[in-house]
Amino acid sequence: MILGVIQARVNSDRFPFKVLARFSDGTTVLERVIRQVKHSKLVDNIVVATNHLSFGIISSFVMSKFNDVNVVAGSDEDVLDRFVNCVSVFDDVDHVVRITADNPLTCPRYIDKVVEIHLKDKADLTHFLGIPLGTGVEVIKFEALVMSSKLAIDEYDREHVTPYIYKNRKIFKVLEPVYEYGNFQDIRVTLDTQDDYNFIDVLLHRMGYKIPVFVEDVIKFAPSLVTTDIRD
Repeated sequence: MILGVIQARVNSDRFPFKVLARFSDGTTVLERVIRQVKHSKLVDNIVVATNHLSFGIISSFVMSKFNDVNVVAGSDEDVLDRFVNCVSVFDDVDHVVRITADNPLTCPRYIDKVVEIHLKDKADLTHFLGIPLGTGVEVIKFEALVMSSKLAIDEYDREHVTPYIYKNRKIFKVLEPVYEYGNFQDIRVTLDTQDDYNFIDVLLHRMGYKIPVFVEDVIKFAPSLVTTDIRD
C-alpha cells in the first residue's frame, strides 16, 4: 500500500493555526491539501499525522470534512518517531508519500510522477527538483523510514523526517529527478507567514480557486502576481 501522510499541527511559531487558515473562497489550508492529495491516482489511503497538543483541534476539523481520512497523534518533539508510529498504525504499508500541511498547492500529478519513478527504480527516497517550492512531496520506502528512525540520534534528525536519509546516501538510495521544463524552484507557494498566505490567496483567486491545482498552473500564474488586493 502507498500511504499519503500529511503532517499537520497548530502550534507553529511564525504562524499559529496556519493549517486552519481560511482562504477567501471559504476553504482552509488543510482542507485544500487533503483535496489535492485525493486527486492522486496512486495514493491508496490518507492519514494526517499530528502531535498530541494539536490532536483535538486537527481531528475535529478533519472529521467534520472527511469521513475517510484518519488522524493519528504522536510525539510533540520527536517528529521522526511521530511519523513512523503514525504509519505503523496501518497494515501492509510499503511506501509513504510525505506531504506537509503548509503546502495547499501540493500537485497530485507530481505525486504520481514521483511515485512512478520511485517504484520503477526501487529507491528509498525520491523527490522532484525544479518544481515550485510547495508543490512537491517526498516518497519514502517504509523500511528506510524505520531504519532511519532506529539509527538517527542527532536532535535535528529527530525533529524532521528525512534528513538522516539524505545525509547517508551510501546506505539509502536517494533519487532527485529534475523537472524537464526548467527550474522553477524560485517560485514559492509554501505557507510560513501571513505574507505567504496573502500571496497564495491571490494566486488561488486568479485561478478561480480551482481544485486540483497543478504545477503548470502555478508556473503560469505565480510570476505575474502582486499581493495587493485579491479583487484586482
